[in-house]
Amino acid sequence: AQQVSAQMAQLVAAFDEQTEALDAQLAATLVESTITLARQVVRSEIAQRPELVVQVAQDAIGAVILSARHLRLRLNPKDLPLVEAGAADLLKARGVLLQADATVAAGGCVVESDLGQVDARIEARWAQAAAVLGSTEPFADAADAAGEADL
Repeated sequence: AQQVSAQMAQLVAAFDEQTEALDAQLAATLVESTITLARQVVRSEIAQRPELVVQVAQDAIGAVILSARHLRLRLNPKDLPLVEAGAADLLKARGVLLQADATVAAGGCVVESDLGQVDARIEARWAQAAAVLGSTEPFADAADAAGEADL
């Protein structure tokens, strides 16, 4: 009876280990699928609604404290006219200098001031969101590296 009991305990322990391993694998697969889907949604939104950068710029400027001076907003050259038109009042009120910067991907921006900077680039915001899911997956994927991406 003791031998059967010991064997059953080993069997249950092995089953628990396999179940835990399967749970971990399932969770990792779910995070990977979520990240892939989210990346596609973000890219689609940026492509279909480029005017969303206006809200991104306004939020980034709003994150800079009012006492900051010499505000400069760097953004993708394609986004510059959208932000100029959509956030003109805020830009004028805060004395923000706009600067086209091809190194900033469409849909994002960087606000610089005498007190520091607010990084609202897609890549930076993506990294923060992915970290919440426990992922370090970058916004750019293998297709981007190969030059096959839409954006």
